[in-house]
Amino acid sequence: MRKRAGSTERRKGMTVIMSALMMTFTVPIVGLAIDSSLFYGVRARLSSAADAAAIAGARSLSTGLTIEAQESNARATARRFFDANFPTGFLNTSNPQVDVTVQEVANRTREVTVTTQVTAPHYFMQYLGKINAPVAATGQARRRDINVMIVIDRSGSLQSAGACGPLRAAATSFVNKFANLRDRVGLVTFGGDYRVDFAMQNPPGNFLTGTGSIPNLISSIVCVGNTNSAGGLWKGYQELVRINEPGTLNAILFFTDGQPNALTVDFTAANALRTVARGYTAVASPYTSLSRSPCATSTNKRGWIYTSSGVSGIKNETAPAMPLSTGWNGTWISDKAGCAMNTDASYVHRDFGFLPPTDIFGNALRDAGYKSTTLLSSGPDAGKLVANSNTTLTNGAINALNDAARRIRNNATAASELNTVIYSLGLGGVGAAEDQLLNRVANTKASPIFDASKFEGMYVYAPSPTELNEAFARIAGEILRIAQ
Repeated sequence: MRKRAGSTERRKGMTVIMSALMMTFTVPIVGLAIDSSLFYGVRARLSSAADAAAIAGARSLSTGLTIEAQESNARATARRFFDANFPTGFLNTSNPQVDVTVQEVANRTREVTVTTQVTAPHYFMQYLGKINAPVAATGQARRRDINVMIVIDRSGSLQSAGACGPLRAAATSFVNKFANLRDRVGLVTFGGDYRVDFAMQNPPGNFLTGTGSIPNLISSIVCVGNTNSAGGLWKGYQELVRINEPGTLNAILFFTDGQPNALTVDFTAANALRTVARGYTAVASPYTSLSRSPCATSTNKRGWIYTSSGVSGIKNETAPAMPLSTGWNGTWISDKAGCAMNTDASYVHRDFGFLPPTDIFGNALRDAGYKSTTLLSSGPDAGKLVANSNTTLTNGAINALNDAARRIRNNATAASELNTVIYSLGLGGVGAAEDQLLNRVANTKASPIFDASKFEGMYVYAPSPTELNEAFARIAGEILRIAQ
């Protein structure tokens, strides 16, 4: 049967009409989908660029010797980061507007706000009269001011390893990463003794420039003597306690190149009774050569005791002030007229009968779970730590450092919860630091006594002096990251 031509043509005509009608609705819907995807893509990229710019600006608040310079650097850095992440004309956007502000929003906290807007184009929706649309985004980042104590080993082993110069350079670079007049930065150095070379300033002051600045003091460090680690760490903590600002990030950078071998203690001078009980005559030849005798009374004296080359020695805690360039020039401890500690280090155990249970800061020399120490088994001082064992002295110094870090985490002497974070940095080579000890000091997950209820610090190991700068920079970056 033959089809009718008119019927087919009518159906074709209806198809054209229906297609035209559908296009009226389909094109706007497809166009809306495409333009909407573009719009959201622009907004997502704009938001990411604003966030990145704000973070970069907040981090750059450390750059500059004045607060005005720091805030100017923050604004300039934020704009550079925004332009790098959202170039002009990106995805055919136009009319970019970027505004960067810096303001203090809380006590010792500054906020960088990046407010942005661009015009996103429409490709399909322009047929409906929609030519373009504004897209806006805001990014914000904060930087808390920091209280950081730098505690640096300046013992003689650093000089032997050729590390004293690289240490000075790396420590100076570390200091320069913090905000002058906003952050508080202090410096403690230790050899056989310990010193607060630059006390924390209250209110925050200038630590970067001038003859008394921290970089200038670091440049004058001479590496000599023993390693009184517990004394150095505790003096750094006491600076934070003195400021007592729990709302701020309180941090200690602790650097050493070896295990401790010196302690500052209050010891009891050995009288004639103790001297005889230890197996020595009351007036031994070393004293005779000095025309002096053992102390007649058990007068407590303060000094630092050290072990070196297989012998022990004692030096005066209250020596005259000395410049950094001269090293330690303490005098031997004396009691009173006709009574003195022997200048021959091999006879130091004749001068006092035992080591005290703690150093002068209360850090314990004994730790049953860590380094072993030996006690006197008989005589009037039975149960006390022996004084003539270099192993006990060295292990006592290690235990004291370990205990100092534990007490710092527990806010042992702070008036409020300072929540101090300790970052430890060890150097290899001569007198290599013990990894486990420094993990303990920093309270890392690698520590066998890790305390999850306290702030977790960081331990960084520099195998050689050439890697010190990178190690210091890594810790600075971590401190600044937490300050965000």
